[in-house]
Amino acid sequence: MAKESISQKELNALFDVRDGVLYWKVNKPYSRIKAGTPAGRAVKDGYLQVCVNRQRLLNHQVVFKMFRGYIPKMIDHIDGNILNNDIANLREVSNRENQYNAKLNSRNKSGVKGVCWNKPAKKWRAYLSVQGKQVTLGYYGSVDEAKTVVDDARNKYHKEYANYGR
Repeated sequence: MAKESISQKELNALFDVRDGVLYWKVNKPYSRIKAGTPAGRAVKDGYLQVCVNRQRLLNHQVVFKMFRGYIPKMIDHIDGNILNNDIANLREVSNRENQYNAKLNSRNKSGVKGVCWNKPAKKWRAYLSVQGKQVTLGYYGSVDEAKTVVDDARNKYHKEYANYGR
């Protein structure tokens, strides 16, 4: 069964969205689900998922289809909070745009997205992904210098998808 098989009208009859949270509008027979309760259960990557007509959908896909009428290939949470499913926080993106909006990697040691220590140069390396290629922006004596360069480049190349890793 394809994701497009559930209609926008059907989803709007089943769910309501308030403050970025998806709620059931109806009681589901033979279930503990009651109208007014938050919809969805967490899956392994932290996203919330609901089951409608034996089809599993992520909550942000449901919200997007409720308001826009379709489910795109990729949806981005603008603020980076995967539990904030307010329609104003969701946008259709390409894979590249979604990566631009990624958070700071947990393994990052500098505390700044796009900045790492380069042992041979004994300086901070500033880098950024541009059109799918990693580009070195230079080597700097301080994290703050490298951060300024990366932030400026991110504004120039990533535009509205820029995420500064904060």
